[in-house]
Amino acid sequence: MIGALIVKRKVPAAFDAINQHDLDAFLKNYSDDAAFVYPGDIGPSGIYTGKEAIHWILLVYIGAAIWLFHRQVLQEEDYLKKHYGKEYSEYCNRVRRYF
Repeated sequence: MIGALIVKRKVPAAFDAINQHDLDAFLKNYSDDAAFVYPGDIGPSGIYTGKEAIHWILLVYIGAAIWLFHRQVLQEEDYLKKHYGKEYSEYCNRVRRYF
C-alpha cells in the first residue's frame, strides 16, 4: 500500500519533467542511492550507483535505441527496394528518410 502511494505521487511528476525535457528534475524523483547491477564477466559488468551513473546509462540506452531504430529502417528500405523496385526508388527521391 505504501509503495502504491509513493508511485502515485512520483510517476506524474516524472512524466511532467520528461515532457519539459528536464532530465535533472526527472532524476530528482529518485533517490541518490539508486543502483544498476549488470552481472557477468564482460566490460560493463558491475554495480553502478548514483544519479551520475543513471545519466550515463540513459545516454547509452538512448543511443542504442536510436541505432536499432535506424538499422530497422535500413532493413525495411532494402526490402521495399527489392519488392517495389523503381517505384520505391522514385518515392525515396521525393521524400526524406526521417524528417
